[in-house]
Amino acid sequence: MPYAECILRQSKGAKSGPMALIVESSSVNVIALALTIIASVAITGILLVVGFKAARFLLRRAAGLGRAPSTLESHEAASADLQHSKTSLAMPALSLNELLLENTVKSPTSEILINIKTRINDLAALVTDAHTALARDGASGLNAAARKIVEGRRLTGPEWRKYLAASGAAAQVGAQVNAALLKDVAPLVSEILRLLAAKPVDPIVRREEGYVLACAACVESAVTFRPSNSGFCARNISNVNKTICWDGDAGKRLGEILAAGDTHALLDYFASPNGAHCPAFCPSCHRVYCAGHYALAEEWSGSWYSAGYVTCVLGHEREYE
Repeated sequence: MPYAECILRQSKGAKSGPMALIVESSSVNVIALALTIIASVAITGILLVVGFKAARFLLRRAAGLGRAPSTLESHEAASADLQHSKTSLAMPALSLNELLLENTVKSPTSEILINIKTRINDLAALVTDAHTALARDGASGLNAAARKIVEGRRLTGPEWRKYLAASGAAAQVGAQVNAALLKDVAPLVSEILRLLAAKPVDPIVRREEGYVLACAACVESAVTFRPSNSGFCARNISNVNKTICWDGDAGKRLGEILAAGDTHALLDYFASPNGAHCPAFCPSCHRVYCAGHYALAEEWSGSWYSAGYVTCVLGHEREYE
């Protein structure tokens, strides 16, 4: 048989022998090479994608480091963190409830003492609601809890004390009620103080109607400074003198601070002995509150309005007009 024909027959049908081994070995090498190429291409693609994302992240971070966040951005970020915070406030046995049980057994059924018992019930409900708001909602419950406590302070304020002064025995029980309320709200006031201290100072916001400074305990406006012909005016917290204005040098200085948007300078100006008087500003807290977070009381001499008193959520009482 010619040599060429022998080679042809071996390449077509032979299943064994040196030639078959050569062909099979070549096929394996080709497949392995192909798999190696595919794997290399895939790895290269992955590395390119990862490298691109890393470079984009570093560029963005570098750009961010070069730009200081605005006051409003910082305030919003800090406020968002605070809103997600929770408290582990435990509900204590209320001294108000203990006082109610004691007076239910021992006190005579005079009208004034019946009113005292009703007032104790109301105060206990307010303290319970305030505790629930803080324990359940944390910083988000600050607004509701503060309003409940302020309402409790109003119910035991100057008008209540004047009412109790009509009877010596009732006045003594009234003093016990006030002491019990202070004891029951003490842990709540501590928690509110913590939340207020952690809360960023609200920026002065420029709006169409004027410059707005928010209440420390909520997002509502505490003071809206509206430009006037000679300075600025604002809605007062008082139910009698409903508008307060700053003219002359006070109005000029106020305008400078408001235009600069410096909240700290504004609060310092209110606190200064030579600064502008602002009833919404609590000197002891060094904060401003809206009327809803103040316990307001009025003093009248007949038809003559003689004084206005105010107590903030933390218990700072003062005569403001």
